Amino acid sequence: MTHRRVFRPQWLVVALAAVLVLGGCASVPSSGPVEQVSPNVPQTQDNGVRIDPEAPRPDATPERIVAGFLSAMASLQPGFSVAKLYLTDAARRAWDPSNGTTIIDSTGQRLIATATSEVLDAPIVGQLSSIGQYQSVTGEFRHDFALTKVGGQWRISSPPQGLVITTTTFASYYVPMERYFLTADGAHVVPETLRVPASVFSPTAAITALLRGPSSWLGAAVSSAVPAGTRLAGGTVTVGISGVADVDLDLSASSLPDTQRKLLAAQLAWTLKQFSAVQSVQLAARGQPLDVPSLAPHGVMALSGYLPAPPVDDTPSVLVVSRDAHLGQLDPTSGAFTAFKGGLAKVDARHITALAAGRSGELLAWTEGGTVWRGTIDRTIAVYHGASLGRPQVTPDGTIWCTDVANGAPRLVRIASDGSVSIIPLSSQPRGPVMAYAVSPDRTRVALVVGSSDGTSRMGLVSLTSGAHPTTHGWYETRMSASQTGAMALITDVAWSTPSQLVVLAGATSSPRTGAYGVSDDAATVTALGPADNADPLRLVVHARLDSPTVMIVTSAGQVQEIEDAWRWRTVASGIGLAALSD
Repeated sequence: MTHRRVFRPQWLVVALAAVLVLGGCASVPSSGPVEQVSPNVPQTQDNGVRIDPEAPRPDATPERIVAGFLSAMASLQPGFSVAKLYLTDAARRAWDPSNGTTIIDSTGQRLIATATSEVLDAPIVGQLSSIGQYQSVTGEFRHDFALTKVGGQWRISSPPQGLVITTTTFASYYVPMERYFLTADGAHVVPETLRVPASVFSPTAAITALLRGPSSWLGAAVSSAVPAGTRLAGGTVTVGISGVADVDLDLSASSLPDTQRKLLAAQLAWTLKQFSAVQSVQLAARGQPLDVPSLAPHGVMALSGYLPAPPVDDTPSVLVVSRDAHLGQLDPTSGAFTAFKGGLAKVDARHITALAAGRSGELLAWTEGGTVWRGTIDRTIAVYHGASLGRPQVTPDGTIWCTDVANGAPRLVRIASDGSVSIIPLSSQPRGPVMAYAVSPDRTRVALVVGSSDGTSRMGLVSLTSGAHPTTHGWYETRMSASQTGAMALITDVAWSTPSQLVVLAGATSSPRTGAYGVSDDAATVTALGPADNADPLRLVVHARLDSPTVMIVTSAGQVQEIEDAWRWRTVASGIGLAALSD
């Protein structure tokens, strides 16, 4: 038999996109008129959305078999029993739908057919690991489903590894699920976001994911009070009508000192806080109440009150700016400027190239040429000399950070409050100049924007260890895909707005204009913050909070603008050179 390769025209692209996006079934024969099959209507169920998959019809064509299989995968049906009906017996035994998920952009896909094959070719946007960790990737997904006849019926003999879904299915049916670990000193919890189907989002899933421990990428920078190998004693977390979540761990309560119990309770409580049905947590170890002094007496921990080790210090911020030759505070409401007195009054702001603030505006850091300065109202002092300094940052503990270049290699510089300096090599990211950076509020991650020779830039995270000799590890790419933002290939600035969210300034390489975007720390979600008020944003000015962060920009015209809602910016002041919000 001669196999005739057929390249489907545009109408097939549209039809297959409807199958992939809506989860319906469409049959597109190799010849003759197009047969349109009505898609199944998605139905909501519990906290998720269910698409009822359709089993293979007798004498279905290869196109319908592939479309039906893709639709059944998109249904996210527990066990994927209907999807497996489209496979041969051998393929059914070999296929593991839990082996990760590939997310494709259906708008750019092609279906290439022969007499016995159906090859799907589509751009890859992202991948999910088996536990739901999202990774933005690029490339092409190309897979031959290898159709074969079983008992006179077409079946798929070569399914892809794991699941294949579209960006629309991912955006519609997957939700973020956070698990919380600890900084090395236990002062803060650190979120790690997973992406799971809405139907899977549950206290049991979240606690089970927490007990597994952090990903290898984040693990170098965080700790956990959960003893290795700990499991749920009953296999589930039950939530009663009164909102009490029963967490029974298969560990010995007597083996945990009070300090570890408190940290363990903090991880469990913050992880369960994302579920609105949970009002308090009943902690137990093999059925016995797990008492936590001052936090969970008799094993009961309320979530409405104080939770220990918050992921970010929720302190009020102060807006510090330079106006003309002076440094001072700016009232964001009235726009009134008050120049600093004392030692800061002697600083000529016209020579400052970058500015940062901390401790409610009582600590400033700035660069002048190749020098980093530390200033308070009483004293200003040079704390570091470098060659090519990035904009300084002050973290809530009073540490000053900046980037530098030595012998052509970028590095991160940490200047402690006592003046001691630690040099941290940056070697995990792609080669290129570090155009912008931001240390997370918990000091466990660093967002880096790296430039390329073609004029584009890449953004990603490296994990950051603590101690006397900190190091960075890994490169977690956080690519803003074209399907999310269009062709935004140039990122010029980045800042943390929450413990798990970033704000970036990004634009196209062909245009000098940039816009502000909210980006999750795994880049699974990107939200345009709307155009600024007839302005070209130059720098971000952000104060990170757990909720309702302050997001401002400094424009090329010397304005400070603040975003008031998803699409509205308000001009705070004009005639501003530099600006910083204290952490």
